[in-house]
Amino acid sequence: MSEAKPFGYELMDVKLGTVITRLNSTIRRIKKNLDGSIPCLEKLEETRLSYFEKNADKRENHWSQITSGSDLIDTI
Repeated sequence: MSEAKPFGYELMDVKLGTVITRLNSTIRRIKKNLDGSIPCLEKLEETRLSYFEKNADKRENHWSQITSGSDLIDTI
């Protein structure tokens, strides 16, 4: 048990690392748009899609489902 401890912290590392990387990427794209390096942000020009499908249960984004199918509550 000294090398692989089954506490789920590796999933938290992956999730937090992914969020940090996505935020850094977003910051770079916005800065390039503001300084004129890129004329527009294509993703913001598109028509927004509905987050919820028709007749679907209204659910919020769940932290535990971002990266892994396992529920973090069960692993911590």
